Amino acid sequence: MKYSPNRVSKTVRNALLLSMGVFTSHAFAVAPGAPSVGWMELNHSLITITDSLAYKDVVVKQSIDVPVSWSKWTGTAGETVNILLDGKVVATRALTEVTESQSGVETVTLSQGGNYKLTVQLCNLDGCTDSSNSKQLIVADTKGSHLAPLPMKVNDARFPIEMTNKSYVNTTGKVVAAYAAEWSVYRVQGMDYYIDNIPAENLTHIIYGFVAITGPNASFQSENPTGYETFQKVSAGLGDFELAPPDPWAAYMKPVGDQVNGDPIKGNYAQMMALKNRYPDLKIVPSIGGWSLSDPFYYMADDAKRKTFVESCRKFLRTWEFWDGIDIDWEFPGVPAANPNLGSPEDGATYIKLMRELRAMLDEEGARTGRHYELTSAINVGYDKLDKVNYGEAIKYMDYIMMMSYDYFGAWDLNALGHQTAVYPSDFRVNDRRTLEYNLSTGVDILNAQGVPSSKLIAGVAMYGRGWTGVEHTPGTHHMTGKATGPSKPEDAFKLEPGTLMYANIAQWKNQPDWEYHYDSVAQGAYLYRPSTGDLISYDDQNSVNAKGSLVMQRGLAGLFAWEIDTDNGDVLNWMHESLGHPLADGSNTAPVVNAGQDQRAISGSTVSLTASASDANNDAMTYKWQQTGGPAVALTTSNTLNAAFVAPDVTTEQQLSFKFIADDGKGGITADSVIVSVSLEVTNTPPIVNAGADQQVVSGSVAVKLDGSATRDNDGDTLTYTWRQVAGSNVAITNSNATIASFDAPTVTTSEQLTFALDVSDDGVTVYTDEVIVTVSPEGSTQAPPYDSAVAYNTGDKVSTYDNQLKQTLTWQANYWIQGETPSRFSDAWQLLTDVEFPWHIDVAYNAGSEVNHCDANAVCARYKAQWWTKGDEPGTAGVWKKL
Repeated sequence: MKYSPNRVSKTVRNALLLSMGVFTSHAFAVAPGAPSVGWMELNHSLITITDSLAYKDVVVKQSIDVPVSWSKWTGTAGETVNILLDGKVVATRALTEVTESQSGVETVTLSQGGNYKLTVQLCNLDGCTDSSNSKQLIVADTKGSHLAPLPMKVNDARFPIEMTNKSYVNTTGKVVAAYAAEWSVYRVQGMDYYIDNIPAENLTHIIYGFVAITGPNASFQSENPTGYETFQKVSAGLGDFELAPPDPWAAYMKPVGDQVNGDPIKGNYAQMMALKNRYPDLKIVPSIGGWSLSDPFYYMADDAKRKTFVESCRKFLRTWEFWDGIDIDWEFPGVPAANPNLGSPEDGATYIKLMRELRAMLDEEGARTGRHYELTSAINVGYDKLDKVNYGEAIKYMDYIMMMSYDYFGAWDLNALGHQTAVYPSDFRVNDRRTLEYNLSTGVDILNAQGVPSSKLIAGVAMYGRGWTGVEHTPGTHHMTGKATGPSKPEDAFKLEPGTLMYANIAQWKNQPDWEYHYDSVAQGAYLYRPSTGDLISYDDQNSVNAKGSLVMQRGLAGLFAWEIDTDNGDVLNWMHESLGHPLADGSNTAPVVNAGQDQRAISGSTVSLTASASDANNDAMTYKWQQTGGPAVALTTSNTLNAAFVAPDVTTEQQLSFKFIADDGKGGITADSVIVSVSLEVTNTPPIVNAGADQQVVSGSVAVKLDGSATRDNDGDTLTYTWRQVAGSNVAITNSNATIASFDAPTVTTSEQLTFALDVSDDGVTVYTDEVIVTVSPEGSTQAPPYDSAVAYNTGDKVSTYDNQLKQTLTWQANYWIQGETPSRFSDAWQLLTDVEFPWHIDVAYNAGSEVNHCDANAVCARYKAQWWTKGDEPGTAGVWKKL
């Protein structure tokens, strides 16, 4: 390429030469001869990573100097030399030796990475000439500017299982996120999983776990001694409470894919940078902490420690510029987790301060770079974990809360089994609060009540199962009511910790004859059971993911996320999109979503109704078909509609009849679901579980006091009748006495009075089952604290009252810290009893030295005892710690 940069100067010069009678070759318009780019180092980096594991040795430079050699041996001389990157001049120098033969070494200072076409240009007054050759100059940075878009290997054929990922269009704008684990590159049995295996086109966010924090890490040491030893080398030279990758080899040192040892940045980090180049709108966020790496968070009530941490997060974002924010994975603030010695009432306030200070730092960085950095946090959403933090305050500084609506139950408890990722309350162990409240829906309720808007909540999906072995099942009972002998670890399972199973395995087992598939339509939870070994595995399947997606849409949640992407075969992520109504990206048809209804029990000779539901994301017209797949043959009526029926056959022993419901959208989308009907000569009735609600307190003359029996359940699904009646206290008129919820107007009283009401429930119109509730009516203007209300959030120092049936009196309690949903009791550290009252000895109460109690033994011999030292669980009269007075 040639051009004349100064035509006026050239014309003037030639005129002067002619007027002087001078004629030389320069009188002709001749630009310089073409230079050539000489040998030079073409690979440079703004970040220095050595073979050292020490993270302090990772150095980011503000700029680098690149020497560029060039030469020209023939042709007209150049007067200036320019260095161009992608056609733009980045350096220029006036040449002092203007001769036919010219050469030099230019220094180019670069502060921006990239993959550049480098050329040299010589210029004089007659024009400029580009070099006869070019070089490809690579300057690595941590944005990934030097990298090509990542070649993807989704559904890689090398995996020992079939991968089923499809492509979807996110038509709702909902978040569809997944956690990616750093250690997945080490998986054995052919399941090693890399960033290029992630179906990132189907994700809005990848949350990369985990980044560690230096300092006190007892959990890390006990859970992963080898990893902890490595981290000591990584963190050498760093102060406490600073960030560092726990495994630099996997993060940025190990060559993967088409990377080579000579690349300045390798491993997962380099692949994530290239992934961002393929999907620029994808958010990639580092997750800090995790189960065994969260210990340092518990020490951050100290302002200085917290400041060090926040500034280290700032440095981490500046060092690795491809990140889009910070995810805090402090899962259990306020309670012991991996480290049983940690957990403090201060943690709730610390969490809020941490979010506020991180938000301020991220906003400062955003002002510097012009980007919005997201702040998210993964939290356990059990009722007994949520009450430790005022998330309604914390969310003011956050973009999203990742609701870990999984890990509710697992093999850490062999006696109380349950759905590890239930959507709604379970009904098989109603006396266990965990069974009723460990579920996604209740978690949303609690967080909404704290003031967290649904639009900032992302519901969790499990791409793995939690399982037990040795579970004995009694016919007619729920499998989850059994007890286990240990964690499930089937011989053909991909290697994970015992009791944790990849969904990729579960998908295979579901189709094997020695495994039974079950779906709890009450809790919306799937599980497999293998009778031969007693293995029981709770997990998310298409039905439960559909239920979660429906809840997201109905309640306005931000979306869905999953843990963890490398344990899925593609099914779960596909279902996440389908549950939100997202169509396939190639315009192909989306199969219908169907539900064949709940399993049933029936008596021989009775008419059994089968009722299914079906929906289609494309609104295609569907055809239906019921068919029997097992058990004594029966004749189905109206088998081509949503509703079918048959007469239960005569049997001598209980028989199971299985039926399949199929929906076909006429475009290749066919989906089936199954239901089981157990037929016997006589059905044993399961009595309803009557719940008249919690005792309550009201003020004299209160209007429309509610009696609520809506927590009553019937496991057989029988139609129930309700009757409310008064059994004690001043007579009142009950409104809607035959409804689930009734009411009455409280009498006018001058002293506290108790009214007792009974709720009678029948499931057959004959037998009646009863529960009672006590309503205490206090005089108007009473100084008594207001009655405790589970829907109210209480701050430190708030006072409430409850009525104690054992003591037959009202008790006053004071909140020790922010709390909601935890009923005051002497077994709760959230509440302090203010009423001067003495309880008899209890096995679950801890007693300090000098405490005195009354206790009656099994023979009704009563005495008073004094504790000689701290004790819990030791019965007075049988243990030496108690001295009889």
